[in-house]
This record gives sequence, C-alpha cells and structure tokens, in this order.
Amino acid sequence: MSLTPLLSPALRVAAGLAAGGAAGAAYFIALLANTRWYARGAIGAAVAVQLLRFAVLGAVLYGLARLGALALLSGLVGIVAARHAVVRTQGAPR
Repeated sequence: MSLTPLLSPALRVAAGLAAGGAAGAAYFIALLANTRWYARGAIGAAVAVQLLRFAVLGAVLYGLARLGALALLSGLVGIVAARHAVVRTQGAPR
C-alpha cells in the first residue's frame, strides 16, 4: 500500500519543501567544496564528492516523485531557495 493517498496535499508540499531545501543546501555546499578540491588538484576526492552529490539529489527527487507532483514541485522550489541562500551566505563566485 502506498502512503500517497494518506498524506494531505499540504503535508506533501511541506515534505517537499523541507526535503528539497535540505538536499539543496547540502548539494550546493558540497559543490562549493568540490570546486575548491578541483582547483587544488585533489581530483579523486572531487570526483567522489561529485558522484555522491548527484546520487543523493537523485534519490531525494525520486522519493519526492513517488509522493506525487506536488511534493516534487515543492521540492524543486526548496532546491532553488537553498541555492539562493547558499550563494548569499557563501558569497558569489569571483
């Protein structure tokens, strides 16, 4: 039995925003670290983190898609909001 019919639309939106925001923040913070590792020449660590970033974000988006379109779309809104927050706090690229 699927949990989707048991969750209200508001709960799906809230779950999507929370999961998307957390995954997005982790993704973009790891991206910042990843670019620094590439710049320093630590290619092995950079490639490993890059693959991990893609896998985690893909798993979160898959889970949200299983909850439905509302959860997936609100998750994407959370990811975009997390990107904005990380760029503001960590500084724009120079």
